Parts: sequence; C-alpha cells; structure tokens
Amino acid sequence: MVCMDAKNATEANIRVKVAQKGLEAWVRIVPAIPVAPDDIRSALAQNGVVEGIDDEVLVTLSEFPPEEEVLVARGQPPVNGENARIDYLFQAENVHFSPLIDQNDRADFREGNVIQNVVEGQLIARKVPATPGFPGRAVNGETIPPVSGRDVHIKAGKNVELSYDKLEATSTITGIPKLNRGKLEIQPVFMVGEVDFSVGNINFQGAVSIRGNVNPGFVVKATEDIMVSGNVEQATLEAGGSIRVNGGVRSGAKLHALQDIAVRFCDSDAFIEAGHEVKVLGDALHSTLKSGHVINIGNHLIGGTARATELVQVVIAGSPAETPTRIELVQESAQARIDQLREDIAQLDAELSKVSTLIQMLMGKPQDDNTKNLQKLVPTKVTMNLKLLQYQTELKELIESQDTHEAPRFVVKGELFPGVVIQFATPEGQRTQRIMDKQYGKTLRFVNGEIES
Repeated sequence: MVCMDAKNATEANIRVKVAQKGLEAWVRIVPAIPVAPDDIRSALAQNGVVEGIDDEVLVTLSEFPPEEEVLVARGQPPVNGENARIDYLFQAENVHFSPLIDQNDRADFREGNVIQNVVEGQLIARKVPATPGFPGRAVNGETIPPVSGRDVHIKAGKNVELSYDKLEATSTITGIPKLNRGKLEIQPVFMVGEVDFSVGNINFQGAVSIRGNVNPGFVVKATEDIMVSGNVEQATLEAGGSIRVNGGVRSGAKLHALQDIAVRFCDSDAFIEAGHEVKVLGDALHSTLKSGHVINIGNHLIGGTARATELVQVVIAGSPAETPTRIELVQESAQARIDQLREDIAQLDAELSKVSTLIQMLMGKPQDDNTKNLQKLVPTKVTMNLKLLQYQTELKELIESQDTHEAPRFVVKGELFPGVVIQFATPEGQRTQRIMDKQYGKTLRFVNGEIES
C-alpha cells in the first residue's frame, strides 16, 4: 500500500493510496471540498498511477468529494493458469449401484452391480495439460505475472500403455480398469469368492475366477474362461472360452461354453453344452450333455441325453434298473448354416459397435442416469459378445470341417445296460440301436450309413 498527499491552490490535500498489490488506487480529499479534475490526475501521476483510471468517477469525486476515500483506478489482475487434470474414461471412484428396476417397477437385486470392462486398445484416461495463465497490469503500468497451473501425470501400471506425448492411456488387454493409489491398472481376471447377493450377477468382458460356489438363481457370463472352485447349483454360466467346475453341476444348472467344459459330476437335470468337448470326471446322472465334438465321461452315464458329433465315450452306460438313457451322434450338412451365420455375424457386429460406443461414453460420466443405463447395457454387451463369438467360432469350424468329419463313434469301456438308445444321423443316413441285453466293452461306429460294432 502506498499513500501520498498532494495540495492544490485551496490547500486541499489529495491523498492517494495504492492497494491490493498495485491493482487499486484510492483517493481521499481532505477537507472534502471540490478540486479540479486535473489536480486529482496530477496527484495520481505523482503516485505512479497511469492505468485503469475511471474518468467518470474522477470527475464526480472532484465535484462532490465525500468524507471517505474513493476507488478511482483498477488494474487488470492476472489470470492464473489452470492445474493439469486427468479425465478417467471410467468410473474411477467406487460407485454404489442400487438394484435394477425393470419395466414393471420390480427390483432385481441380482443385477445391482456393474463390472466396468475395457477392451484392448481402448482409451481409458486422458490428461488435460496445465495452462500458463495470462499476465495482468498494475495501475502503475507494470506487468503482473500469473501463477502457472500445477502439473500432474498419468501413472501407468500393469497392462496400461501411455501415448508418446504422455497425454493418453490405453488398455493393452481386455479387463477391469482400476485406480490403485493413483496408478492405472487393468485386471485381466475378475475374481470373487461366492456368487451371491453380495456380488450379484457377473457380466464380464474377460475371464472370471470364482473361489466358492455359484448359488441358485445367479448368472455368470464371461467372454473368456470361467473357473469355479465350488459347485454350481440352479445357476447359469456362459463363457466365450472354457468352463471348469471343480465341484458339481446340479439342480437344473445350465452351462454353455464355446470351447470346453470340465466338471466333477452333474445331476438333477443339469444342462451342459460345449463347442468342443464336454468332460465329466465322475458321474453324469439325469442330465443333458451337448458337444460340438466329444463327450467324455469318467464313470456312469445314467439317464438324460448325451449328444455329440464325433465321439461319446463312457465307462458305464445306463443302469441295472434299465434307466432310459439316450446317446445321439449327429452330423448335419454345413452350407446352409454357413450362409446364415455370415448374415447373422454382420448384423450383430454392427449392433455391438453401437452398444460399445454408448457404454464407453457413459463410463466417463458417472451421473445417476448413466449408471442406471450401464446396469442395462453392460450385460447386453457381454451377451452380444458371447453370441458373436459363438457365431464366429461355429462358422470357422464349419468351414474347416466341411469335408473332414470323422465317422461318429460311441465307446463304452465297461458295462452297457438295457435302456440305452444310440442314434446316429449324418448326411449319409440315420440309424438307431436299442440295447436289449447287458454288454461289456462296446464300440459302435457309423460308416456309410450303417452301424458297425
């Protein structure tokens, strides 16, 4: 603050005070009597005030001076620079999701959570650089430098790649984006303990590992592998890769995988379908098994249906009680299916692209409405991806195997009981054989439209 006096011919003191670090000039006339405007200007100049003078205020002050000081000049304050910031294109903070409300206003507590997914090459963070700001001007004409914004940096952890200029971060894999102590990471596998109401349904673009059980009524969908250490009971699993269940599959549980499925045992109307191989280490009881190639059962196959294209192999088929048990080995003409798959893939790919773009936009804006939309769109995207993978895998295998199908076989290493029915069907024909008496170590082949043993 600078304060100096100047006197005019009438002995009035014109007191000038420079304040606010040179950004303001105040004038007080003592005694408060009129003075000439030029006298005020002269007093301001003597105090170095040369910019920002308000001429209207100065004239009014000279004619009607008040008892208190008056602000007569303002400088231009500097505009400080903005700090650098990082915009995360996913919800970096933990977000509480409420249950999904359906069109009938019913709450689905199994769909109360959303797993954020990114895919390889997806942009997950963008840095907005700091700005230097703009200088100001003091009332004495001097330049006032601004304070530049503080810089921050994107910290790249596992499976994250920075651009050359360090302004963008992309994922190098498909997985879950996480901000761990300020460092960006992508987790390739979604790991949970028990699939229950604390976790909800799982819809994940990647692999899923479950250390416990999948409880009744829940759904687990993954575009890669699913690993379950416990049991799957009255639940649904869908995988774009393979499924392994170290326990049993029970009570109408449904498993679908584009590659292989391996379980310890299955029973009680379980449904298991794999694109390549179904492997049951123990017993398969009263279940439906479907495979694009091979079914291999390590002990009993009793009841239900086992359907494959190339091989069904069991140790014991049927039971002494002659439980109805059906074996189907079916190979169909491929060309019509190939044409349909190509059409379906093109349509689904276009729809998936739209959904993916919308999800990426919503992930970067965690408003309430957006999180509700994510609750609906994320499962939709995973389901569409699974369907697309299924179509693509099936198309590839059909094209590669049009002329290379092996003759279908049914192999029983141990006992084969009455009540078992084996059906063969290929473009060459169809035949069915019913087992009427107990047999041992049986192998049946379907060659040139006939069953050979």
